[in-house]
Amino acid sequence: MEYRIAILVFGFLGFTNAYAQLSPAGHFYGEDAYRFSRHRTFGTSRALGMGGAFVSLGGDASNVVNNPAGLGFYNKSEFSISPVFKNTNVNSKYLGTSSTLSSATTSIGQASVIFNSPGQGTRKKRSSFGLSYTKLADYANDYSYEGQNNKKSLTDYFAERNNDRNVDPKVLESEFDLNSGKPTSANSLYYNSYLIDFDKLGYYVKEEYLPVSQSGRITESGNLGQFNISYGVNYDDITYFGASLGIQSLNYSVLNTHNESYKVPEFFNSFSYYDNLIVRGGGLNLTLGTIIKATESLRLGLNVVTPTVLSVKETFVSGINTKPTATYTNNNTSLEMVPNDFDYRVTSPLKASAGISAFLPKKLGFVSFESEYVAFGKMKIKDKLSDVWSTEQNREIGKVYKDVVNFKLGSEFRISNYRIRGGANFQKSALKIPSLEEKWQKLYSVGAGYRNSKVFVDLSMTFSKATFAYTPYVLNDVSDYSSVLSNSKQNMLSISVGSFF
Repeated sequence: MEYRIAILVFGFLGFTNAYAQLSPAGHFYGEDAYRFSRHRTFGTSRALGMGGAFVSLGGDASNVVNNPAGLGFYNKSEFSISPVFKNTNVNSKYLGTSSTLSSATTSIGQASVIFNSPGQGTRKKRSSFGLSYTKLADYANDYSYEGQNNKKSLTDYFAERNNDRNVDPKVLESEFDLNSGKPTSANSLYYNSYLIDFDKLGYYVKEEYLPVSQSGRITESGNLGQFNISYGVNYDDITYFGASLGIQSLNYSVLNTHNESYKVPEFFNSFSYYDNLIVRGGGLNLTLGTIIKATESLRLGLNVVTPTVLSVKETFVSGINTKPTATYTNNNTSLEMVPNDFDYRVTSPLKASAGISAFLPKKLGFVSFESEYVAFGKMKIKDKLSDVWSTEQNREIGKVYKDVVNFKLGSEFRISNYRIRGGANFQKSALKIPSLEEKWQKLYSVGAGYRNSKVFVDLSMTFSKATFAYTPYVLNDVSDYSSVLSNSKQNMLSISVGSFF
């Protein structure tokens, strides 16, 4: 899973129509573009054990994605598969109370088949054709929070949003579909739950008793996968070229729940708000790469990945469940808003990598260094039905995000048929505005392997930490609400097994 390491706002609460607003209470789709464009280390266990520093290396199934020119180093055909086991522990603090939640997932990190062919003529030594599935990003994440709030409730958010809209309650009643029994707008959902009411001064909170006990949970799931069709060729055992067509498949969902209960209630013992966002998408990109043997002990690599144009469809559902007191009648104890569907397009950033590998004498191993440029500041969001909305979103992307250069370092040492590996991956935050996101996300890895003329087995462990924040809701006065501050630790085990044919 790729962590939510930017400050997140429970912005979907303000989702009143197909276009979220660029406001503290609305949703900024640049966050989604950033999430779907930011990839951690991926590929085989060999590449993972080296921190992903593989752009100037060849002869591994990770080349299908990292640099297809590396397929030109193959002299046999190969099949491989890499299951991944991930454990995550998140400690969160909200209103002075700490909560800890652990989760574990299992998935397929990559599966590839490489078909090798002999050369033709005197210059074309060998070539390879590759088919591969790679999980570029894993979005699985699960954390919770709880605390006692002495200032404000989520219901204050409901009242403020309805006052901001400044609409008569009769309009909100008309936005309630009697046939389905569902509100068609978020404002109608808030009002018809009876958690807020209306008088001549505007909308106000019905249950005003404080303090209120609050708790919640955020569960993210899904991944960004890519199927590649690749070709690499070897000329003179010196120059290697490759190209790869990437077909991406996006599957992401997040379920947010927020619960509140009152000690001495007048109208409600408790209530629960939830929202569920489901995102599906697909897109294409093209990868071009080259590797040059400068000397017998030095290799240079260059790889460019075009922006991926992702066609995305999202469905958003929110609801409120209330438990009124015995003396208060409420006919709408369970309300769910009419599902909201929205289609849009995300253009991910251009990526370019350059690297160098130095080989030790007597085939004892090598060290590899790589730098990666990612043009996050040039991400784009597009809705075919609204150029104005698209322009606003893209203007904000330019204000919030910047281009970055990441660094990777890896090594492999050989003892007969055995391999020992280590690596590090330093990914820079693309946020222009200072936040709780760490300036650098650091991933460290170790690995080991065994291979002979028929089979190979590789293992890697990747360790990472992240600090992030989540704000359950926002209010007009910044002193009236708080954020959940979380520290996450993740360990990921990858095992690659393969055979030559």
